[in-house]
Amino acid sequence: MAKHGVFAKEKLIKQQFKLDIVLHLNLSSAASSDDLHNTIDYGSVYEDVRLIVEEHSYNLIEKLAQTVADAILGKYPIDKVEIGVYKTEPLFFENLDYFAVFITRSRH
Repeated sequence: MAKHGVFAKEKLIKQQFKLDIVLHLNLSSAASSDDLHNTIDYGSVYEDVRLIVEEHSYNLIEKLAQTVADAILGKYPIDKVEIGVYKTEPLFFENLDYFAVFITRSRH
């Protein structure tokens, strides 16, 4: 639950957000060794993303997606990240299941 949105009510009432995160990196070492030390610790990524989502407030989910992408690219040895941010049950649009944005960012 977090407070992201342009409208004043969205800054006061926590809303549900869902994120999809796809990390692109060479996983051959992890696949052959079955060792967590040879891959990305998803628990660590989750905690970093949770802190961004829950402890900050952005007007736009586009900014939230970019902030998450920048944090992941800045901390983890990945080549590319895809982020999907879903604003589920938008406050002012009861007939919609969600609004979403999707971005892809890479080091190159």
